[in-house]
Amino acid sequence: MLHHLKAKFTVFCVVLSSGLLAQSTITINPGDDIQSKVNSNPENTVFNLTAGVYRMQSVIPKNGDVFIGQNGAILNGSRVLSSWKKSGNYWAHGGQDQQGQQLQGGWCDPAYPRCHFPEDLFVDDVPLTHQESKQKVVSVTDWFFDQNVDSVYIRFNPEGKKIEIGVTESAFSGSSINVTLRNLIVEKYASATQKGAIGADGCIDWLIENCDVRLNHGVGIHFSGKSIVRNCKIYRNGQLGIKTRLNSDGALVENNEIYENKYAPYIYSNEGGGSKFARTNHLVIRKNYVHHNYGPGLWTDIDNVNSLYEGNVCEYNWAAGIFHEISYDATIRCNVLRYNNQKPNQMEAGNIFISNSVNCDVYNNIIVVNGEAGPNGITVKYANRPPYLSNNNSVHNNDVTFLASKGISGLNVDNGLALPTGNQFKNNSFHANNGTYTYFKWGGSKGDLTWMQSIGQEVGSKIDSDINASVKFSGCELYSDVLKPMSANDLVVFPNPFIDELNVLGQGIDDLKMYNMNGKLVIHEVCPATVIKLPSSLPSGIYILRIVRGESVVNAKLVKSN
Repeated sequence: MLHHLKAKFTVFCVVLSSGLLAQSTITINPGDDIQSKVNSNPENTVFNLTAGVYRMQSVIPKNGDVFIGQNGAILNGSRVLSSWKKSGNYWAHGGQDQQGQQLQGGWCDPAYPRCHFPEDLFVDDVPLTHQESKQKVVSVTDWFFDQNVDSVYIRFNPEGKKIEIGVTESAFSGSSINVTLRNLIVEKYASATQKGAIGADGCIDWLIENCDVRLNHGVGIHFSGKSIVRNCKIYRNGQLGIKTRLNSDGALVENNEIYENKYAPYIYSNEGGGSKFARTNHLVIRKNYVHHNYGPGLWTDIDNVNSLYEGNVCEYNWAAGIFHEISYDATIRCNVLRYNNQKPNQMEAGNIFISNSVNCDVYNNIIVVNGEAGPNGITVKYANRPPYLSNNNSVHNNDVTFLASKGISGLNVDNGLALPTGNQFKNNSFHANNGTYTYFKWGGSKGDLTWMQSIGQEVGSKIDSDINASVKFSGCELYSDVLKPMSANDLVVFPNPFIDELNVLGQGIDDLKMYNMNGKLVIHEVCPATVIKLPSSLPSGIYILRIVRGESVVNAKLVKSN
C-alpha cells in the first residue's frame, strides 16, 4: 500500500504555481455553502475546510483558489435515505426526483444496461447493482430506480443500515485555472459516464494532491492542461479512476494508488478500469501503484505523444497493466508488472501492451506472468486500424518470468496484414519452469527462444528456469513496499461482488470453504486452483469465505450478484 503524507493544517498563505500569493484564508465548516463563500471572495483565496461531511455540494472555483481539508473533511455527493416503506415484497423510498446526465450507446454490459444512470445506491458504503426493472430486484445486492414515480426499490429491510443515493454530479468543476485541492475526501458523486467527480468535463492546470477520491459513479478525476495529480488514493469509482480531457500537455500523474475501479457494469474496452489518457503530449505517469482494476491499469489511447511511464507498479489488473494504443513515441521503463491481464483467453494483450503505436522504447521493466488463461509478457499488436501503424518499437533489457505453461512475448499481427517494420526485441532475460516452451510469437508463427533468434529477434536474450530470480535495474526508483515477492501473508480474492467465478491469488492455500449466511457449507476446495468456477445454481446474496494457510485462517465477506 502507498503511504500518504498527511500534513497538519498549519497553512496561512500559499504560493501558487502562477507565482501569485493567496490574499486571504477563509474557514468553512460543515453546513456552510462552499459556493457562496467562493462567490463572495476574490481569486487566489485559500479555503480551509474543517473536518466533517459536506453533503451534496458542488463548487466552481475561481482562478488560483486553494481548497485544503483538515483530516476528515469529506465532500459527499449523496443523499441519506431514511424514510423507507414496505411495498409488497419490496421496500420503497419516494421523493427521488434527481435525473443525472445519461450517455447512451453501448457502454454497459448487456446484462446490466443501466450503467449509464449516474445515480448509485450505497448500503453501508457498498454500491448495489442497478437492475433495469423492479422485477429483477431479487437479492440484497440489487436495486431499481423508477424515475417515472421518483422511487427507489430494494429487497431487504433497511433498518439499521446507512443507505445513500448519489445525487450531485460533481464536487469541483469549471474552467478556472491553477486551482489547488489538497487533503480532501471526495465520494459518492453521481458523475456521469466520462465525467469526473473532480473536474467534470476536465479541469485545466489544477494541482490535486493528498486526496481520497472514491465511490463516484463515472470518473474519479478528469483533468487537462498541465495538471498534477499526486499522492492521492483513487479507488472504487464506477467507470474509471482517472482520465484526461483532450489536448493535455505536460501533465503529471505521480505517487498515487489507483485500485479497484470500475465497479459499475461498464464494458471495460469502451473505457473502464484504472485510467484512460487521450490526446496528451509529454504526459508523465510516474511511481504509481495500480492494482485490481477491472480493466487496464494504465492506458494511453488515441494520439498520445511523448508519454513517459516510469517507476510504476501494476498488478492484478483485469486487462493489461500498461496499455499504449493508437499513439506515438512512448518511453516505458523501470516499471514492475505482475499478474495483469487476468481475463481468460486474451492471448494478444500483455502485461505491457503496445497496440498500433510507433516509436516506443520499452526497457528495464520487470514482468511476472501468472496463470493458464492468457496473460502475456510484453506484446506488440498490429491490426487494421489506419492510419495507425506498429512500426519502430524497441523492447530490450527487460526481465520476464513465466510461472505457468502459457503466455508469450513478441508481435501479433491480424490475418492478411504484412509484418510491420522496424520492431526489435533484444537483450531480454526470461525465466520459465520449462525453458524450452514456446513463449515467443512473431506474426503468425510461434516458437522457442532459439527459433525467435533464428528470425533475427531476441538477439542477446537468454532464458533459464530460475523463476525466483531477484532482479533490480540500476537507476530505477520503485516502491519497495510493493515489490516484495508473493509471500504467505499475501492473499487476494476478486472480484467482489462476483458472478460465476472467483480469482484466489496467494501462496500456500491449503483449504477454502464458502458458507451462506445460514452457516451452510456451499463450496469446499482443497488446495484450490487460481480460478474457482462456481455453480450457476448458487443464489445471489452474502457469503463468508474461509481460507486456511498453514496455521492461519482468513475470513472474508463476499457478495454474489446475478
